[in-house]
This record gives sequence, C-alpha cells and structure tokens, in this order.
Amino acid sequence: MKIDLDKITKIHFIGIGGISMSSLAMLCLNWNKVVSGSDKQQNEITLSLSKNGIKVFKHHSKNNIKADLDLIVYTSAVSEDNIELVTAKQFNIPIIERAKFLQLVSNKFKNVIAISGTHGKTTTCGMVASIFTQAKLNPTVQIGGIMKNNNSNFIFGDSNFFITEACEYKKHLLALNPTVGVVLNMEPDHMECYKNFSDLVKCFKKFLKKSSVAICNKNYNGTINYLEKYIIKNIRRNKNDCYSFEVLDNSSKLHITLRVAGKHNIYNALCAITVAKLFNISNSDIELGLINYLGIKRRFETILKLNNATLISDYAHHPTEIKSTINILDEMQKPYVVVFQPHTYSRTKILFNDFVNALKDVNNLYIYKTYPAREKVSCGTSAKQLADSLVNAKYISSNSELASEIEKLSKNDVNIVLIGAGDMQEKLKNTLHKNAF
Repeated sequence: MKIDLDKITKIHFIGIGGISMSSLAMLCLNWNKVVSGSDKQQNEITLSLSKNGIKVFKHHSKNNIKADLDLIVYTSAVSEDNIELVTAKQFNIPIIERAKFLQLVSNKFKNVIAISGTHGKTTTCGMVASIFTQAKLNPTVQIGGIMKNNNSNFIFGDSNFFITEACEYKKHLLALNPTVGVVLNMEPDHMECYKNFSDLVKCFKKFLKKSSVAICNKNYNGTINYLEKYIIKNIRRNKNDCYSFEVLDNSSKLHITLRVAGKHNIYNALCAITVAKLFNISNSDIELGLINYLGIKRRFETILKLNNATLISDYAHHPTEIKSTINILDEMQKPYVVVFQPHTYSRTKILFNDFVNALKDVNNLYIYKTYPAREKVSCGTSAKQLADSLVNAKYISSNSELASEIEKLSKNDVNIVLIGAGDMQEKLKNTLHKNAF
C-alpha cells in the first residue's frame, strides 16, 4: 500500500503521548493536517498537544475512529487487538507503524540526518539541531526528549534539513535512508528484538551502508570515525560540572564549552561537530551552537531543591548510562542517593549482571518498581529481584513510600538522583511537591 502524504488530510495517532509520536503529530499539524490522537497516559506532552489544537482522547475507544480519517499511525507499544486498530481495519482506513511513518516524513526532505546508537542519541540530535539553528539553516527536528532551549521535542523548519533519531528497537532505524547516518556507539540493548549482539551489530552496519555518508565510533568500510577524526586537547571540568576543551583538525582549532554535564558529552559534541563540518558550517557557528545548547530535560537535570537536598532527574536506563551518571556524581564530591527504576522486565533480565555491576558500589541505593512499558512481568526480571541481588539496595514498591523516603532523605545535604526512563518522576509530581517538576 503506497501512501502519499501530500494527499493525506486527516491523521489519527494511537499512542500520541509518546515522545516520538507527539513530535510527528506536531509536524503534521504544521503541515496543515487535521490531527487527532489517543493515549491512556495523560501527561505534559498530551497537555501541550491539546494546547496546540490537537484533539487528544484520554482513552482508546472505537468512537475515536471516524470513517473519514485518511491514515492511522500507531506506536509499536500498541497491541494488535487495540480497539482503535480493529475499528480502523473495519473502516478500511490505511494503517502504518510509527517507524514506517517516519520514513514517509523523511522522504519529504532534501537532507536527512539520522542519529542512532545505544546511548546519546537525543543529546547529540539536540547538539546538531542547535548548531544548524545557529548557522541559520532552519532545520526541522524531531527527537526523543524535550529540548530545554524551546521546551519542545520538535522544531518546525523548511524542507532542506531533517534531524531525527534512529532507534534500533525492532530494527526501526532501517526504515530510513539518511543523507548522513550516525552510529554513536554499539552495546547490547533491546536484545529481546535480536538473536544476539552480533545480530544487533549487523543491523547498525546495515544502517550505515544505507547512509550516503556514514559516521561511527569505529572504522568500517567507508565510515568516518568521529573519535579519530579530531584531536581533543586541554579538557577542563568547570564549576557547573560541564566541560570545556579544544578540538583540532588539520586546518583549525575550535574552543568548545558545554552546558550539559558529564565527560561523555565531549564525545557527543565531537560527533555533532563532525556532522556540522560535512555541511561547511563555520567554527564560530559550531562553537556558539554548542555553548548555547542547554540540553534535554531529564538528562542530569536539577528539578527541585527540597529541604537541604537537591533532586536530580536522569533518563539513564542502560548500565553504561547509569555508570556515566554515577561518574558525574562522584566528580561532584558531594554525598548522593540513587533511586533507580528499571525500564522493562526483558532489559532487566538480559542485562541483569551489568545492572548489578553498575549499582553495586552505590552506598545509598533504592530500587523502585519496574516501569513495564509494553511488557508483562513474565517477560523477564523484576525490580524486586534486582534489589534482592544488591546487598546495598532497598526496594520501594509504591509512589507514596518513595515520596516518604525522599522527604526523610532530604533533611540531609545530599544529591538525590532519580534514574530511569519510566514514570517515577511523573508519579512523584503531585505526591512530593506541587511544583517539583
């Protein structure tokens, strides 16, 4: 079934509250489509969509699907027996999964910059977007996080540059045919979708081969290795726990100052610089684009001063990401407490030993109940099982218990870090403090 987006007028998104779905919905709205959507979870994203004029239904219902709809877009988290999908099929409305729809969207742009990898996709996308915006290239951007610069996961630009994330879940990245394809790194994740790690690596390599220009942190045939292309010198950690450094190539020197914490962001910035250089963006625009980039919400973001404590939110949900977050905490040389919410039972099971190793040396550790996403507990290992394997951990099973524990901990001068990609932070919003988030 061939879908011509130019002929589509009315689109309905099932699971519109998802971070990536919502940005695609906003893009369609800016293309003057009539957009609606539904989601069982109401949050700041759905509220923002409603304020922008998108009709958001709070429940999945057959009544949400009208026969005059031209297209249904659904997220892969939606089951095949979803009542809206069933109803759409009865009406013979064309149906497409989000990754395939992203492909259709990308086809409308001259240059597609797609950033993939196990870690750092959203941050690096944001860096590239900030540089291209600084260079007045007017990019269109859709990413998997809320950019602090514009409090959105979306920038509406022209049809020349499209900057997007390319996720490896269910090999979704292979739907794209990028002008520039980036693989930041490769580690085991979403392994429920792959035979083994070699199968995942093959997927990333296939994505690179599909890209007109391929950038990676390793040397494959025809790839640009962004770790080897430049020399990094004079790395300095600033008082805000962010870094300044110099980048040298054959003909110039860049003076980079970041406003996002963590040494790992030096390498995300290096990749963003590599992308920018492909389009002849000036050193001054690169430097200004990076220093003006404020980061992504829930990426080591201070969200509240509570009594004597500072609450920090971080999206880390993979063992390597957790280690990076803990490294930042160690560098700050201040006592800290970690509250970790595992994201999906299957990830916890497959990477169980890595999670244990990442968390075993944390002195004050709490494990909060699993965020299941699309899964049932039978898919893998629970947060309780993880906590039981860590002698230093206390398991917390409810939002009220977590809020009570944090209130007690906040009497001390500590950093309390909420780690995970789930709903822990959202559920604390009303329980802990009305203005916490």
